[in-house]
Amino acid sequence: MKVISSREFRDSQKKYLDLATSENPSPSNDPYFDNPYNISQIEIAIQEVKEGKISPLTKENQKGLLGI
Repeated sequence: MKVISSREFRDSQKKYLDLATSENPSPSNDPYFDNPYNISQIEIAIQEVKEGKISPLTKENQKGLLGI
């Protein structure tokens, strides 16, 4: 987090608004999360879980998916 004065913000609004919208949500700053497509896919998956469209990955499911 960066603390700035109101004057600095007023003088450089575009710079700070761009920083706010492009900040990586990963605590480790993983570049995977810099890609908006990846974030949208995560949001879709979260919604599918909430709607019950996702089934848990059990040991049996793993074996079937891996063909073992």
